[in-house]
Amino acid sequence: MNKLRSLSLIILLPALLTVIFIVLQGSVLFMEYRQQQANLYIKSEQDLKGLAGQLQTSLSNSLMRLEKSQAQDFVSTAALNENVKTVAVVDNNQQVVLSNRFREKYMFAKLQLQEYQGELLDRVINKNEIIVKLFKDKEELVVYAPLQMISKGNSLNRKFNGVIFIRYSLKSAFSALAYESILRLIKFTLVLIATLCLFVYLINILVVIPLKRFIASVKSIDINNPGLIETSALGEVGLLQRAFVNLIADVSNNTHYLEVREQRWANALNGARDGVWDWNVDSGDVYFSKRWKEMLGFHKENISNDITEWENRVHPDDLYSVFEDLNAHFSGSHSFFENIHRMKCYNGEYRWILSRGQTVSWDTQGNPKRVIGTHTDLSLYKEMLANIKVDNELIEQKSDLPDREQLLLHLEVENTRLYEQRQQGALISFNCDRFKHIAQLPDSNKVNELLYLIARRLEKQNRSTHFVAHIQDFQFAIFIEDIDTDYEQSATIALELTQKLESDLQVPFKVLGEQFIVNCAFGLTLVPSKDLEASTILHQSLKALKVAEQEQEFNIQFFDNSLSKLIN
Repeated sequence: MNKLRSLSLIILLPALLTVIFIVLQGSVLFMEYRQQQANLYIKSEQDLKGLAGQLQTSLSNSLMRLEKSQAQDFVSTAALNENVKTVAVVDNNQQVVLSNRFREKYMFAKLQLQEYQGELLDRVINKNEIIVKLFKDKEELVVYAPLQMISKGNSLNRKFNGVIFIRYSLKSAFSALAYESILRLIKFTLVLIATLCLFVYLINILVVIPLKRFIASVKSIDINNPGLIETSALGEVGLLQRAFVNLIADVSNNTHYLEVREQRWANALNGARDGVWDWNVDSGDVYFSKRWKEMLGFHKENISNDITEWENRVHPDDLYSVFEDLNAHFSGSHSFFENIHRMKCYNGEYRWILSRGQTVSWDTQGNPKRVIGTHTDLSLYKEMLANIKVDNELIEQKSDLPDREQLLLHLEVENTRLYEQRQQGALISFNCDRFKHIAQLPDSNKVNELLYLIARRLEKQNRSTHFVAHIQDFQFAIFIEDIDTDYEQSATIALELTQKLESDLQVPFKVLGEQFIVNCAFGLTLVPSKDLEASTILHQSLKALKVAEQEQEFNIQFFDNSLSKLIN
């Protein structure tokens, strides 16, 4: 198979066409030869019947006048044709009366005449018909023709009648036919060879040489400079070359875009100080980032790439909840995995870890194959919950959500991507500090716990494609990507999602044994905006939020980019 794949087109195509031409033309020539044989048989049969008819008249007249010598002359003359092997007259007693071979005269016909069938004599005489027999193996025709051998007055007396027997050879005619067919085959072969030579030349000039140049240029390709690829070929090869150049250009642009986006995400993760894990479920192999290991006090060489390194370090009391949340995600009950548990560090102490993840690939049966997620250190947050004092500067950390800076990074990347892909997204900013009976939150523990519960509900009530961030205090933002390609349709969908979000947040929160209800105001702006920075987009949504907070009747406001004013 490898040898077949390595064959050049300049060999493979002509060989294939040669086989096809030979089979087709060979079939045509064979069919023509068989048809010419059949035509030759028909013509020979007609000629032989004509000869028999002439002999019937000549011999009958001579024999009725008892001129046997003249009759013998007719027989001898008829046998002068090189293809006529035997001409004989046989009477009703199966005796040879006349023959072109004198030694056969007056002998018994069945013994002397080759291919003679005596049982046909009565049929020929009684029915007065001419019978022609073909012997394919010997390539001969035999004719039996009735002959009147007495005077007309006694013509009804059949016993004095006989037959004319003629044996005719077709070998020379068939040989001439075969010779003509061979000549035609030779002519066809010469024409085929000339055509193939021309075809090979054209294939070499138009296909093989351009493809070789194209392959040579591809081997030394610079993905950042696809213009060096050979594109001078004609026809489909030229189209292939130019399509490949366009493909390389698209790959180069996408690679550059992914590199930029990956770098931004890497910067965002480094800024968030989160650890990353990438788990191959089938093999059990898992990638732990450097930060993931540092979070537990380990170095690179202290932890292997096996899922048991994580499992064995989970606190025994938290292990069941980890498996329960993981199975809930794998079964489809939750769109992502999230669990808070304690993990054992290098020094033997336990740290609180928030683990988040999502399946990114599945097998054909729907089972997860690869899961990617992050680890966030919550130890500081847990310590702060135990502290009665409220440290407002740490509220963002207590929500366990991306902060304002990470939101801006995400907005910058998505604004560019949505513009290039002609998709619409939306940024929703909202404030949840309009509590009912706010006086019921006298201490920091309740504030912190309520903030944390709001953040968790935002994550669970929104799709995994939404980016949820904590801006400050009780102010949050949600970025929704890839809503629709139409601006008006995207605005309608964004408004519906905001109304659903409002409904979700109005469900009471249970904080340290008490229930609290929050009322929120929302500000929306649609993206992308080509000439705007991420900070300006965020400012637009916050401006819309400010107007919504001042409204008595409407708590959801849009920022109109085209008119640069707020509309309801």
